[in-house]
Amino acid sequence: MKTKNTSQNDKRDKILSRQNKPLRVNILHNVSWLSAGTFLVKPIWLLFITALCMRILQAHEYGVLNNCLAVMMMFAPVADLGTGNLVIRDVARDLSKASSYFSNTLLSRFGLSIPAFLLGFVLGWALGFDTGELSALAFAGIYVMSLRQIELCRSFYRAFEVLKYESISLVVEKILVVGGGILMLLTTKSAEGTLGGMTLGITLTLSLNLLWIHSRLTPFRMRLFRPQASIAIFKTALPLGIVMLLTMMYLRIGGIILEAVAGEIPAAQYYAAFRIVEALQVLPMIVVAAILPRLSSLFHQGRRDQFSNILKRSIASTAIITLCSAIALTFWGSDIIRLLDPSLGFDASGRVLQMICWALPLMTVNYILVAALIASNEHRHLVVIMALVLLANGAIVYILAPYVSYFGAVIGLLASECIVLAATTYRIRRVIGNPYPTQ
Repeated sequence: MKTKNTSQNDKRDKILSRQNKPLRVNILHNVSWLSAGTFLVKPIWLLFITALCMRILQAHEYGVLNNCLAVMMMFAPVADLGTGNLVIRDVARDLSKASSYFSNTLLSRFGLSIPAFLLGFVLGWALGFDTGELSALAFAGIYVMSLRQIELCRSFYRAFEVLKYESISLVVEKILVVGGGILMLLTTKSAEGTLGGMTLGITLTLSLNLLWIHSRLTPFRMRLFRPQASIAIFKTALPLGIVMLLTMMYLRIGGIILEAVAGEIPAAQYYAAFRIVEALQVLPMIVVAAILPRLSSLFHQGRRDQFSNILKRSIASTAIITLCSAIALTFWGSDIIRLLDPSLGFDASGRVLQMICWALPLMTVNYILVAALIASNEHRHLVVIMALVLLANGAIVYILAPYVSYFGAVIGLLASECIVLAATTYRIRRVIGNPYPTQ
């Protein structure tokens, strides 16, 4: 036993030694690893969830699949209440808290997954889902809740600033999820079966991640679990959880209202375009994964100049790339949709993509600004911002969708991102000054 514990401590000491690397070297090292894993598997996931599912499921079943995922994703933040970002922020500042945070948050999040699942299921029932759709919704719920637990694991990879592990976990996840999804998609040709295969893959991925963290980073200790400690963690994380919940809801409320008002086919046509824009968010996600723990540490140490420099470089590099992507999608959006599915069922998705692509640069900058506000303890202001955006997006889609169908959801999303950009820019200027490059 002593030899085993010594071995684990040696491994962790080697990992923690990365903290002493120069700032730029460590960030580039992490970005490189996560980029390699993400760009390896993201095209596979995108082809599966768009081209393959669109062709085999057709518009109706494809709409069911995406609507079930959207309903459950709206309530997924209830399962963690912001503890993922709190783990990154607090453990990055003090690594000695890792084992306690891991033991307490893991058990508590498993417990909170139950009410989150039930809320999504009740909403599906209230929206009039039939028996087959409710069965698909149940699989979607297990899939989404398991994914949230995997994201907790990745919060520890980020807090320890070893994104090599996150990169490996992404590759394993997509192999198992896409593999299971394709097997059941081809076998059943239904949304229910496809989600069942994806669920099998994600639960196996979760098990592997938990074992990896226990053996390589920080051990799970049942004796460290204390209800009082869990309550304290979740109480601190609650504003972050509300922010994540409201963000998830405002991004997906458009498609859900569109389905309720205009039907499943317009919703499927909107989702086909939205999925592409969502997939292209990979770059800011990688950047935020690398900079959030560092920004949290710098803000805690009072090193505002370095905080500001990292923020400005991150915004400048990602905004330019995603702006170019939006221009390209404006010209070739319809061709991309026809390449994914040449049938007429998704022809309208090309027009949607040519408009919704302009949310991409806005979402990119907003994602980084929100991360900076979290790192600087401004999450309570984010609650107000996201609540207003959710109400605005829902109202716009509800009013416009009966007249302009899927374009109502597009307009609602674009308006929401503009509001978030203005509000987060105002807040970050008050904390650290101008977040945008001036040269």
